[in-house]
Amino acid sequence: MIEDLFPVQSVRPSSWRTQSHYAVFYAAQFVLLGVQLPFLSGWLDGKGFTAPAIGLITGAALGARLAFGPAVAFWADRLVNPATALRAVSLLFAIGAMGLALSPGKALIAVSAVAVLWSFGLL
Repeated sequence: MIEDLFPVQSVRPSSWRTQSHYAVFYAAQFVLLGVQLPFLSGWLDGKGFTAPAIGLITGAALGARLAFGPAVAFWADRLVNPATALRAVSLLFAIGAMGLALSPGKALIAVSAVAVLWSFGLL
């Protein structure tokens, strides 16, 4: 009965090359956010955001992670290739990072910051 709810999928072992690509991928993301995150609130302040607005941005990312994280995990479990979910969340992370770097307006900066913080929490 429990097997019907949670079917076991056979997973083929990945090659050393694939594992090394994922290792580089994760290292790059952690270095990027590890360097960026301590300065994000100061950067947002420099862009004209108030302290309550900065708190709202970081809180919105945490709330989104709490609300949508389980849905993304459920979706990833149902995929034939779970790496697709990793790629989708990573793409959102990259788009958010580009939005932070290139956006001229406060609204796009706020949305990009929430996207970066939310997607990084899922990785």
